[in-house]
Amino acid sequence: MGQRKMNRLWPMSDISPQGGKSVVGKSVYPQCGRKNGDEMMEKTFQYLNGLLHDTDGSQWSGLCDGFLRYGVPVILAIVAGCLAVWLVILIRQWILRTKVGRRYGVTVPENIHISRSGDIARPGSLSLAWPEWRTAKKDGTRDRRTNDRRIIRNKSWLLIDGWEMWSKDPESLYGLAVDLRAAHADIMPCAEEERKMRIMQRRLELQQAADGVDDIINRFQDEPTRFEEYCAGLFRAYGYTATVTPPARDGGYDIFLERGGMTWIVECKLYGRGHRVGRPVLQKLYGANNGIGADGMIVVTTSGYSADALTYASDSGIETIDGDRLVDMCRAAWGTRRPQSILPAAMATLTRSELRSGYPADMR
Repeated sequence: MGQRKMNRLWPMSDISPQGGKSVVGKSVYPQCGRKNGDEMMEKTFQYLNGLLHDTDGSQWSGLCDGFLRYGVPVILAIVAGCLAVWLVILIRQWILRTKVGRRYGVTVPENIHISRSGDIARPGSLSLAWPEWRTAKKDGTRDRRTNDRRIIRNKSWLLIDGWEMWSKDPESLYGLAVDLRAAHADIMPCAEEERKMRIMQRRLELQQAADGVDDIINRFQDEPTRFEEYCAGLFRAYGYTATVTPPARDGGYDIFLERGGMTWIVECKLYGRGHRVGRPVLQKLYGANNGIGADGMIVVTTSGYSADALTYASDSGIETIDGDRLVDMCRAAWGTRRPQSILPAAMATLTRSELRSGYPADMR
């Protein structure tokens, strides 16, 4: 096939070098290799042009024969090699899972990958990570303004005694960590467990202030807002669902209570023994309930109430809790013995619902 047919598809005037440069841009190949470059391009164009104008199919037949003779075996060899590597990885993971299982007396799930590490760090460490949408809103849920449904499955890690374990399923890896701890493996709390422990420790510290009115006053006089949390914890001990309102927008009350389909609003006043709660405090709570519509209203204080306040409370249906009654309620809920100052680490173990809370709301 000659130069004439080649030029019909690819006019050499459009692409041939002129002084080492193409008509439309920079140098296509070095000046010193101009002759060889011309020959290579010409042969390539001739071959492709021949395939396009192959009337008897001889060139296509040769190409197919060459592919069957050389291409197919190469592809099969690549596939076989990939399968062999995959099989080796599976066998190795099975062996490592068996070793870890026998050493600690646990069952290692198949979705956990194991490798050996040169760093035998003690105690072990645990880091949990949850899946997330590639395109997510601020609250973590998928941004439905796009069609992107891809999920980033982050790895959770467990490092112990020279073993590195990871999984894209945080619940599975955490379950293994719990089993290993039960087998006396030393694994430090993860960030989520530390957070839970801090919350529980804080509630424990609040309960320890229930020995008397003076103890409560001394405990919270520098942090009056924590007295509200203390009262909320007390109501929770009696079976209420208690929500503390933010100080910046309390709406005239400090705690919202729910139990058995009924609701209450609570106002908390941390006063010294000589400072009585007056009528205006109760009037403010009553006015706030006009917009809330709760079934009941409660005022809690560490002191007492003026006679005028008690009369107003009786007329308006507001329940009053003074300092002495508050201490009695604390003792009935938590006992007179001080709770232990340090919580056992096992109490920080995450529940399934706490683990699931790490997922975006539309993945749970």
